[in-house]
Amino acid sequence: MLVYENEIKMNSTYNLSVLVISDSFSQPDQASGDLRFYTLLSLLAHKHKLIFCALSTKGKVLPRNEASARLEHAGITLGEGDLLHVLKYFKPDIVWFEFHSQARQDYLGLLARYCPQARIVVDSVDVHFNRLETKARLTGKPEDESAASQSLANK
Repeated sequence: MLVYENEIKMNSTYNLSVLVISDSFSQPDQASGDLRFYTLLSLLAHKHKLIFCALSTKGKVLPRNEASARLEHAGITLGEGDLLHVLKYFKPDIVWFEFHSQARQDYLGLLARYCPQARIVVDSVDVHFNRLETKARLTGKPEDESAASQSLANK
């Protein structure tokens, strides 16, 4: 059962409601980027209501696992079903995409329809590929071009 709105009304200490969209559950013990992201979310969860949606390529919420349990332990609510289902019950002030590639057109359309007041935030850490592409273009070195291609493939 979804209780997103009721939780916010019952707990007046929440300042903002934040919907976090990612393509996986953060694993802070596996990668420094995940540690950074998890730490930010954990800190925000102290004062704000966070709903975390790890969405598959088909837009469905991924099954819960050990990493999702860690998020719940930090006070972060997990989305259920799919993005449409979450948006029917939760009206975020902010929608935070972990990476720009996750700000898909179909998601943006749902956000415009169900929470047009929400501010869209895209975490900009992943723009490193842009620096690598620029370096490759400037130097023309095969190793720089390879690094740029590898970065794009990993997005």
